[in-house]
Parts: sequence; structure tokens; C-alpha cells
Amino acid sequence: MELAKEAGARTICVTSFRRSPLAKLCDICLITSAGRTQWLDETITARLVQLALFDALCVALARLKRHESLPILNKIARAVERKRHTV
Repeated sequence: MELAKEAGARTICVTSFRRSPLAKLCDICLITSAGRTQWLDETITARLVQLALFDALCVALARLKRHESLPILNKIARAVERKRHTV
């Protein structure tokens, strides 16, 4: 992050810890929170919450930049389809 900031980049982080060293370095810090559940370890739950946040951000960006995103998303879908294993 320090190198990115020195190069003039705006930085964003996703963390569960608002006061972490990473959070203090970033321009934008997205805080996620997930507690323990009966079935999942806290770290797995935290990662799932962060993954859901990333997914929501990707969908929002794709909707905002629909004309730029659709060709890229179609290309990704075709690449995945070629690699998909059939049972």
C-alpha cells in the first residue's frame, strides 16, 4: 500500500479491523463484520462476508459501465465455458 500511495494511487482496503495498520494507510476503508456461528469458524465467515462485498462492488461497477463491461463479461463466460469439465 505504501508503494501504491507513493506512486500517487488512491487506495482501498477491505478489512474487519477499523484500526488496523492497513486501514490507516488507505484512502477508503471498507469495514466488514462477521461473528462466530455454530457451523463456521470466524475467519471463514469473515472471508465470506468480504467475498460478498467484492461481488456486490463488481456487480455495481458492471451496471454503471454496462457498455464497457458486457464484452469483457462475455469473454470471461466463454473462457470459463471452454474450461468447464463435464461429468
